Amino acid sequence: AGHRGWVRCLCTYLDPHHGAAYGGFPRIASGSFDKSVKIWDPLVGGAPIYTIDLPAMATGLLVYVYDKQAYLCLATGGRNEGETTLRIRTMSKEAVIGPPKPNAPPPPKNTTTMLTGHTDMVYGMATFHDRGRPRLVTGSHDNLVKVWDFLTGKELLTLRGHVEGVNCVAAAQNGNKPLVASGAYDCSVGVWDPIKGGGPLLVLMNPGAVVTAVAFFACPKTGKCLLASGQSDRTLRVWDALKGGDYLQQDVLPDK
Repeated sequence: AGHRGWVRCLCTYLDPHHGAAYGGFPRIASGSFDKSVKIWDPLVGGAPIYTIDLPAMATGLLVYVYDKQAYLCLATGGRNEGETTLRIRTMSKEAVIGPPKPNAPPPPKNTTTMLTGHTDMVYGMATFHDRGRPRLVTGSHDNLVKVWDFLTGKELLTLRGHVEGVNCVAAAQNGNKPLVASGAYDCSVGVWDPIKGGGPLLVLMNPGAVVTAVAFFACPKTGKCLLASGQSDRTLRVWDALKGGDYLQQDVLPDK
């Protein structure tokens, strides 16, 4: 019942269709090279709750809950398949836990919105809010970072600056001034304004090391917005996300 290939991406979320009285039951969504997404109950374990079959391998995913509706944002593709797609799919109450209630109406049909604009595989996804409206950020091996309206699928901005493929993205609300970070094969981290667009606010260089992961966090002492990056040379670096400059801290992961 599990995946039959590498698990490429996963995320956690609270299912608004189950356990609403508790804010939703926790779920894990996993995307695999076996051309499927599986939804799991981490509290019960065992087999997946249900499986979504895909036309190609999953390269990125996230689940976002807005107004009591869960949305699956999913990137699929692969040069062997010749298909690179980005879509947002609603997730209805697809599997009932326990006996179904008598005379209960069937769950609404899922709808899918295709997002067109990237020309290569999408590996990074993140969300933020712009005046209460949910936004999606994607990073692709076409060297681009794009910002979308999560509810309509409309492309809002394209952020250009990387000269090689983007591996990862992250977003932070930063009060009322959201920030986006991206890490790429060009050994750089870009920090962007996802509302106004334009070139990067900051470029943080990691000479000789491909950037494979980025994440924002707040300093527990000062509340300052900081940015962590992971590189192919086994380094983890912490940066000032507002001022840039040299990294503030570096840790090197041990070799195998």
